[in-house]
Amino acid sequence: MKINQKQVRNSLIVAILIAVLCASSYYYGVSSSYVGTTSEVWVNPPFSEASYVVGQYNSTYYYAENCTTGKYDFGNVAVSGGYVSSNASYVFQSCINILISYRGGTIYTKNGIYTVTNGLTITYPSGGSTIHIVGEGAGSSGATANATVIIFTGDKFLDITNNAWTSVPELLLENLYIRHYTKNNNSICLDLTYCQPILRNIRLSNINGTRQGTAIRTGGAACPGKTVSWYDVTVTDFGVGYYLSLDHLALFNTVANSPKYYGFILGFGYFMCLYSPQVFVANNTYTTCRPFYVNGSMDACQIFNPSVEMWSPLTYPIFSKSGIYADRVTIYGIDADSGSTLSSSYAATDFVFVGCRAYTYMTENIGYATVANGEWVSHNLVTTPQCVQITVRTYVYGSPAMPVVVSWVNTNATMFQVTVYWTNGTAITTDAINISWYARVQ
Repeated sequence: MKINQKQVRNSLIVAILIAVLCASSYYYGVSSSYVGTTSEVWVNPPFSEASYVVGQYNSTYYYAENCTTGKYDFGNVAVSGGYVSSNASYVFQSCINILISYRGGTIYTKNGIYTVTNGLTITYPSGGSTIHIVGEGAGSSGATANATVIIFTGDKFLDITNNAWTSVPELLLENLYIRHYTKNNNSICLDLTYCQPILRNIRLSNINGTRQGTAIRTGGAACPGKTVSWYDVTVTDFGVGYYLSLDHLALFNTVANSPKYYGFILGFGYFMCLYSPQVFVANNTYTTCRPFYVNGSMDACQIFNPSVEMWSPLTYPIFSKSGIYADRVTIYGIDADSGSTLSSSYAATDFVFVGCRAYTYMTENIGYATVANGEWVSHNLVTTPQCVQITVRTYVYGSPAMPVVVSWVNTNATMFQVTVYWTNGTAITTDAINISWYARVQ
């Protein structure tokens, strides 16, 4: 039988290519294991990014699936796969206690509504632990659909205890919508002292209608060289939105909706930065709200592009401080409704405003004018400037032409006054000298 050499050669080439491809696939499979994203949860044992997956078994019971064994671990009702409980508080707290004993882990919470009757406590041991509580989603605009919703009535939903403060353990909360029925003004939804709290996509609402209590409180010192960051956090209808006392804290897009007393309280902290914080004062009833209140010693605190929206002018300034305040806070830009006082102090040791040109809250301005000796010029600043710089544009005047000297001599809350002279000491009384000017509240 005659062999077709061309067909044999082509078959060998195809076989070699297939062998090479198979060998490459095998090498890739054994040398580079798949790494899931943070949004994936592996519930088939023994592969797991979460330590426990918490969910609603049915309308009555909750489960906590152990992602190592695949069993439901906590409860008093036996079902296929383990045990379930009608007490969501017990399920969450049991997961936390186990993870603390194993030096940390992640509790992934499925979308649903969880009624928590007892507040949760995280007691960090010596050496610390890393606890992550992650939901599927926080929903939007108060809606509970497609969200991980936790409903709690009581003083504190989450309380932190650290038996070895020097360890500074980490706590991550992400994609959660917590509806808190506060009991009184001492209620705190998230009491995040003694840890490094990281918040991402968190919504908190006070649902008792009285606007009392505090949404989030922090306290303590972060690890040296580490910044604690929050992203997209919104709190609604509390007495106090945020009480912040933590070093190296960076907040991005944090919102205080309808606070009764304070939007943001800045306590003791070093190197704290707030990026685009927002305060919305709901109605005329809460005009005594203080949007930004400094109540401690701040060092290198900076606020970038804050936004304050109000229905009526506020009784207190947008930025105010207590008597124990030590160092200054620098504000870069501001977007706020007009009518309210910007700051309780413009001293360089208190509040420093840079580039604040929105509405009537300008702390620096430039302009042009034609002046004579003794004339007043409007500066349109929030208060009396401490710095005025004059540039003479008509540098010679008269016949014969002589050099001109212009200086500012007086200021008030709306205008500054200039003197205009020839170099021979004669005043120029004709409104004919062009100047440009720069004024700043320091």
